[in-house]
Amino acid sequence: MPIFLFDDLDGMPKYSFDDIDNMFQKMGQALRAADLAVQDWQAGVKTGDYVFRRDYQGRPVFCEVLSYPDELPENFRHYRLTRSYSSLCPLGELRHLHVSTIEKVITTDEFREFKKRGWKT
Repeated sequence: MPIFLFDDLDGMPKYSFDDIDNMFQKMGQALRAADLAVQDWQAGVKTGDYVFRRDYQGRPVFCEVLSYPDELPENFRHYRLTRSYSSLCPLGELRHLHVSTIEKVITTDEFREFKKRGWKT
């Protein structure tokens, strides 16, 4: 029976696997590739920041970075907990994101302006 792995909002490719070992191997490869793509400014994103990214279909997503535990396992160092907003989810939803997917840090004023516009760019 196939195992399916996908995460549309984080833009990760969709995969189908015949066994769980292959799935975890592919997940590890994808995480290592994402970690290697992180730029210094992305790694510096912290609680209280606002960021802009796009979903896997290129739609704009605006995120408020929320508090995350200080002590995280090493393989989670580039993840941030966010409340993410878009025209498809105007009230926001809790999500985690990998910082390599962040296109830019935005100001509080910019965030509020996008909110007024219904999260459209």
